[in-house]
Parts: sequence; structure tokens; C-alpha cells
Amino acid sequence: MRHPIRTVATWAVRFSIVAALAGCSAVASAPSAGEPRVIDITIDGYHFVPDHFTVRVGESVRFRITNPDTIGHELYLGTIEEQADRRIAGVPTPSEESAVTHFGYGIYLPARSGGEFSYMFSSENDLLIGCHLPGHWEEGMVATIDVEP
Repeated sequence: MRHPIRTVATWAVRFSIVAALAGCSAVASAPSAGEPRVIDITIDGYHFVPDHFTVRVGESVRFRITNPDTIGHELYLGTIEEQADRRIAGVPTPSEESAVTHFGYGIYLPARSGGEFSYMFSSENDLLIGCHLPGHWEEGMVATIDVEP
């Protein structure tokens, strides 16, 4: 006879592995009528995976982000000028006990967490997603978004 706790633990481990593998893939699902398009992003060290997206003007996107890293990261969405302003302003390093925090056009994710935010692409300005915690941008933590008509 199987031990019920071991059976539950086995299924929990299997579910965790499947969930982790699903979080590692870069998926953009097609929206249903009236639903925003979903883009999954995983943080891998100092990189967003994937690090390039193409969207259309008028498209609404829900970004689902997984941060399996041992440190927190932010995703700040904006033009190159807005990214520069955020870098100049500086972003203090939040404590690792911080919760997922939404701000302006972005989100802060503590270590080993996930979250999401939505954005409506209303102009043809190409945008970037960047992490401006100390040293992260300099390490290459940026993704590009091409906005097509």
C-alpha cells in the first residue's frame, strides 16, 4: 500500500517541476476576443527571457513574470528617454522581504516570486523593459519591444 503523504509529496514535486519548466518558456498566447495578449517573461540572472517582443499599436498585453532568481528585480517599461530618467533618478534596492510592488509602468519582484502587469500600446514608439536596481541595467538587464502599426 502506498503511503498517502509520500504520494502527495510525489505529486507536489512533479507539479513543482512542471510549473518551473512552464515558467522557463517564453510564451505569447493568442488572446480571445476582448482579452489581452499574454506574454510570459522569466528572469534568468541579469536577463529577461525572451529579451525581444513585437506588438501592435492598440494591442493590450498582460505580462506574466517569473523571478526564480535569488535576488529581486524590477521590470520598468518605457521609452529610451524614460529609461534614462529612471537610471538618473536611481532606484533604491528594496529589502528582500518586500512584496511584489506595482509602480508606474512596471513591477518589482522579490527573489523567487512572480507577478504581472498590463499595458496598452497606444503609439508606435518602440519601448524597452529595464531593471534599474543598482548594477542590473549595466549587466544587460534590458528587453526591447518593437511596436508596429
